[in-house]
Amino acid sequence: MFNLRYNFLAVGNVILGLINSLLLIRVFGVSASADAYLIAANILAALQFIQLMFVEQFMFFYNDLRVVDKHNARTFYQSAVTFALLTGVVLYLLFVLAADPILRVFAFSLDLERFALLKQIYLIMVIGTVVDAASAVNQRLLNAEMRFSIPYLLSAIQTVFSVALLGYLTYTHRANVELFAWGRAGGGWVACLAGFFVLGRLGFRPRLSLRHPALKPFIKNSISMRFGHNIHNVLISPITNNVLALLPGGLASIYYYAQRLHQVIGNVVVSPSYAVMHARVSSHWSAQNRAAISIDIRKFLLMGIALFVGATLIAYFCVPLLLPLVSSTIHPKDMVLIQQVFLALAPWYLLAVVESPFLSVSIASKNSLAFICTNSLFITVYFFLAGYLAKSMGIYAIPFSMAMAQTINVCTFVGFSLVLLRQPPSHHDTVG
Repeated sequence: MFNLRYNFLAVGNVILGLINSLLLIRVFGVSASADAYLIAANILAALQFIQLMFVEQFMFFYNDLRVVDKHNARTFYQSAVTFALLTGVVLYLLFVLAADPILRVFAFSLDLERFALLKQIYLIMVIGTVVDAASAVNQRLLNAEMRFSIPYLLSAIQTVFSVALLGYLTYTHRANVELFAWGRAGGGWVACLAGFFVLGRLGFRPRLSLRHPALKPFIKNSISMRFGHNIHNVLISPITNNVLALLPGGLASIYYYAQRLHQVIGNVVVSPSYAVMHARVSSHWSAQNRAAISIDIRKFLLMGIALFVGATLIAYFCVPLLLPLVSSTIHPKDMVLIQQVFLALAPWYLLAVVESPFLSVSIASKNSLAFICTNSLFITVYFFLAGYLAKSMGIYAIPFSMAMAQTINVCTFVGFSLVLLRQPPSHHDTVG
């Protein structure tokens, strides 16, 4: 499961991501432009979860069909990716027409000046959402076919665009956040087109079709499953952004810089192995091999926790050494604050590592009610805790509240998954 080739590819992606983050700090520093871009990126990430509502369960349905008939599974892919492209266009138009209310929901506490800049950046970056759902289907298809290396290469394309633009902005001594936003949107389009090209070379040629009989149950189950996910993934963003908006200017940048460092760690030590494990759980579930799933979970937890803790400690001590080399505009107090927020976020991310293998089992079961109930509890606890503690704890109210709410999620998904793994397989577990 912990394949060195995939981890090396992930390391390459992370090096690009780290360069991207460091150049971002160097070009924009702790400023209104940085706040606007980082909040916009956070909003776009939440909107991408809405798009995934229609394609979330692709890999599980594809594997169920492939067990019975590989050709039938391929025609299902054609219908799924067609539907993904259609929803991408429709949702893009909706995101543009409803820009003001969307931004007010996600950042209603911003002052007028910061809100205007945020809207400008948002309207550029949202162009990339047209192809996000199609890219997600292509990535899930590659993972289902155990082609784990290719998604890492494709995901690097957008980062390469960003790094190239940040390098240009650094060289020209310009802090043009609009140009950088265009680079992010353009990189997403190029990555999607490259994905179609690669899949075409592998024999998966896209064809416009919406006639596959599994399409309707696939969409229905994806919506119900992703609805449960989105209670957590979408609502966490407006709560976080509005707590940050209540704090002095610049603290949003500090929080998201610290969060990006954790995302870098996750991309190296967790994401490669989780992608493999997630695909294996899907395959084992379709084959009704519960014992193999339990073995994979144990392996993942033993290595994943050890690697996460080690990488987090290394990063914590490296932050004060790296940031002064990148930017002389960041105040030493801000550097210390980034380091402290990074450490405060560690328990939440560690709990997410522990939860992830059990989350895969719950997803494979296609039981949306478990996600709806659990994530509703998470967001309720996070909302009230963060709001109550914001005045007394400041920026630290966010990681503390997240960790408390995440503890509930971990306990629930672990218990639910263990019950599922002890049950005998049934024909309801697959769609084939």
